[in-house]
Amino acid sequence: MDAAEQKTLLHMIEIEKKAEEILVDKNDKIKLDMRRNWDRESIRALEKLKTNEKVWTLFGSNYIRLTKEKAKNILEDDLKEANIEINKIHSELKLKMNDLRDLEYKEKYEGFSLNPLSRKEMSAVKQVWGESS
Repeated sequence: MDAAEQKTLLHMIEIEKKAEEILVDKNDKIKLDMRRNWDRESIRALEKLKTNEKVWTLFGSNYIRLTKEKAKNILEDDLKEANIEINKIHSELKLKMNDLRDLEYKEKYEGFSLNPLSRKEMSAVKQVWGESS
């Protein structure tokens, strides 16, 4: 194999590695979203309970009997952690997609890294439009 073929092969390997990272991140994001939804469902079920007795809760592969409030607090903490992880993966995914586009010699996506306006910025926009904030 000559130098040009070797260089092309290494470039293709680099593209495949980056694409694999993106697929793994998307899969992780889906799993975290499922965990987040399960946490939400569990919190709602605990809120609907009329009694303040201890409840059986599944954490990992273990059933633990906890007070309703303690179980709810643990689930809310897990929900916050899942949201943080999803946002982190989502922001890293944008960078990895742009890296992949660079490796494929394609233009970066336009508007791919936009962020929503803050409350302060939206208030300023509404003032310019003449709306009350």
